[in-house]
Amino acid sequence: MATINRYIAAETIPVPPLTRVGGVTVRLWRDKDIAKAKAIVAEFTDGRRTRHRKEKKEKKFSGKAR
Repeated sequence: MATINRYIAAETIPVPPLTRVGGVTVRLWRDKDIAKAKAIVAEFTDGRRTRHRKEKKEKKFSGKAR
């Protein structure tokens, strides 16, 4: 949940407007909103975990010994 909040704060993913429901303000995510956010996040391929996995894979297949 923290990651989603960071993306929202950074305006990286589009978010539905705030809606007041029973005295509580919430974002009502529809399937379409979730799919759009997932598609944007899926494009982030240079993340920390991905980058390290990619580097490890390249070293493994380069044939060079340390």
